[in-house]
Amino acid sequence: MERLDVEADYLARFAPHYHALRPLTVALSTDCQSVITALRHLFLQVGCCLTTYLANSPNHLPFRQFVKTSPAQLGMWIDTEGEQCQAFDEHGQAIPTATLTSLLASFFPPAELLASDALWVLTYLLKLLSQSDLPLSAHCRGIA
Repeated sequence: MERLDVEADYLARFAPHYHALRPLTVALSTDCQSVITALRHLFLQVGCCLTTYLANSPNHLPFRQFVKTSPAQLGMWIDTEGEQCQAFDEHGQAIPTATLTSLLASFFPPAELLASDALWVLTYLLKLLSQSDLPLSAHCRGIA
């Protein structure tokens, strides 16, 4: 019987997206170890930086302050299961789900948007920021 390496297969789906990214910094709040491990692995390939914040709550004011005072271009809270997320701009402001969805839909063809979990959402945000010199907050203002 052949053993399937589900984690390696999952990460391999991200490989085409993790090239030619500019070296961005992401502030991350999660206690999902598989997400942290996956991002560290993916970020090594492109020179992006991951700063982690231990208190995992999307409405946690200290995380918003952490994002605001860090060199991060975006912040991301990801739940314990790695499924749900809340994105924050470089000022620590939460990006409403409707704005985030509209932003990604306006930037990527629908067939390309395969976001099925929080890691995919973060991947698309990194691609968006790598293709533009505008900060995330400016992209969001263009949608609102």
